[in-house]
Amino acid sequence: MTHLRTRHHCAMFALLLFSLWAGLFDSQSFAKTPVDMAAKPAFDNVLFVLDCSASMEKIVDRNRTRMMLSKDTIKQIVESLPPTTQCGLRVFGERAPEHMNEQDRNSTELVTPFNTNHELLFLKLKKMEPSGLSNSTQALFKALSEDLPDQADTTSAVVLFMGGPDINQGSVGQVTKRFLRPGVTLFFVCLLKSPASATLRELTAVVKDIPETRLYNLNSVKSFPADFKTWETHRHNEGGPAFN
Repeated sequence: MTHLRTRHHCAMFALLLFSLWAGLFDSQSFAKTPVDMAAKPAFDNVLFVLDCSASMEKIVDRNRTRMMLSKDTIKQIVESLPPTTQCGLRVFGERAPEHMNEQDRNSTELVTPFNTNHELLFLKLKKMEPSGLSNSTQALFKALSEDLPDQADTTSAVVLFMGGPDINQGSVGQVTKRFLRPGVTLFFVCLLKSPASATLRELTAVVKDIPETRLYNLNSVKSFPADFKTWETHRHNEGGPAFN
């Protein structure tokens, strides 16, 4: 009987030690969770490419113009980013036709180079008004080939806002296929409604062919800021248009 009691006590003691060890392991695991599982921001750099052509004057949503809708969308996205995210702003179509020469048809300007001063971007953004002719192809070419940091270990997003077709009949799709490099995700925000428009048809074909691209139109743009904020969870999904 004494022998049985001794074996019973030993078993209970071993069980107690195991419980203490398991509890310590779990507590260490949970203690590490906030650090080990903290999500890295989806993008280190975000470049907004904004159409400032006259097409952005059109009222499209509750007395808001395309330009107002674009500015609000940019502001929502930037406010959701970590303060360490570098942001930049390139504009195109910003010159009024009466002040243009032939070279100005390709006018595009990096008004805010990449930096973490988000308030500076807001100040520049506030000054932008619709005025000129759209040359989205040239602006996208500059954004993809010149503006982005040349650092292999960083991720970047380019967000192109468009209010209509390129006045020079350029091909955004061809520029994307040639100059979009690994580590860069390209978002098209085309503020048109009808999928039958030539511009939306071209962009739809682009996002079907290139996984690291996404397309939002006038019907789906309202969901874009929330999608962008949570992009880390679905950025590797199969490419395709984000029409609602």
